[in-house]
Amino acid sequence: MSFEYNFPQSGDYDIQIELLDLFAGAQVKELHQLEVSVDDQRVHVFTLAPKGPSSPLSDVYATPEKLETRVPVKAGHRIVTATFVKKTDALAESIREPFTRPHGEGDFLLYAPHVAP
Repeated sequence: MSFEYNFPQSGDYDIQIELLDLFAGAQVKELHQLEVSVDDQRVHVFTLAPKGPSSPLSDVYATPEKLETRVPVKAGHRIVTATFVKKTDALAESIREPFTRPHGEGDFLLYAPHVAP
């Protein structure tokens, strides 16, 4: 997701990302990286991972407050982007499992995070 914004003055701005439906009780099932950039310059990367005490990650996805960052931005017209870092297309060296994502009805958002518009 990208949007254009005219920052009225130079300074530190808070950027908050909202994910769709995941705060309604669903959890991220695997590791994802969510990148925030301003004018194609990376300013922050969030690590989204399943909740749990066994996770070694320090930026574990737990609450919406975790998806906020403060960024220095110069005044003027800027493009702000939030995107998931592409995972490899290579096949894992393991036994192939059936595709577990259901059809496009109902709870399809429970299997991967989505950025809200």
